[in-house]
Amino acid sequence: MTGVQLHAVALGYRGKAVVSDVSLAVAPGRIVALLGPNAAGKSTLLRAMGRQLKPLAGHITFADQDIWHMPPRAFARAVGYCPQGDGYDVSLTVEDVVAIGRAPHRGWWLPLNGDDRAAIARVLDVLGLSHVRHQAVSELSGGQKQRTALARVLVQEPSILLLDEPTAHLDPKHQVEFLSLLKKMTAAGAAAVISLHDLNQAAHWADDVVLLKDGHAFASGTPEAVLTAKNLTAVYDIAADVSRNAEGKMFIAFRPA
Repeated sequence: MTGVQLHAVALGYRGKAVVSDVSLAVAPGRIVALLGPNAAGKSTLLRAMGRQLKPLAGHITFADQDIWHMPPRAFARAVGYCPQGDGYDVSLTVEDVVAIGRAPHRGWWLPLNGDDRAAIARVLDVLGLSHVRHQAVSELSGGQKQRTALARVLVQEPSILLLDEPTAHLDPKHQVEFLSLLKKMTAAGAAAVISLHDLNQAAHWADDVVLLKDGHAFASGTPEAVLTAKNLTAVYDIAADVSRNAEGKMFIAFRPA
């Protein structure tokens, strides 16, 4: 599998840059967490990697090819993008939504085959959605809707996963189960870029982190190298403490200055 690279990318809306000069390489087999306060540029970067927003400057490549030069179906097979609040028509069932993720493999109008149905069943089971597969999305809880959106991306079996706050509406059990699944997928060769507000999740699950501030990459590298009290205090403008728990894992807490 192949990773994705950002080359001195500037991004913005209506010609005004909100992200400037960001370079990033996401290798297969790794989870990269985008961190930073609100409006730091996390969602904008993911939108650009998901081909929802063209760069104002620089370019983004997959397999050494500019993503905007790739045929749409080839890009859809390679990249799975799940934005915040991903929603669907209320008349669709959970299974209908998840089946959308198989479209890049079979086309929009061809019926599901045995491989498609097996992939859908597997993802529904892993994300704890099998029992609601025939329910309308409008009848689901917020966490179930989030898991349905994630299932639609996972069933694509993409090389690159782009997930904007994927654990935001999940309870602790499903957060851990989802992050464990993501770890298994990257161990099998996929690459993942996720935005998170939970810094402890990033410290425990990400291979690399990018700490963003005001649309710039303030620091990037391993969690141990980047998530220091000095860096976090500077980026979040609140005093940060970094310690180790009984298992030796990083633990991050904020306190009044």
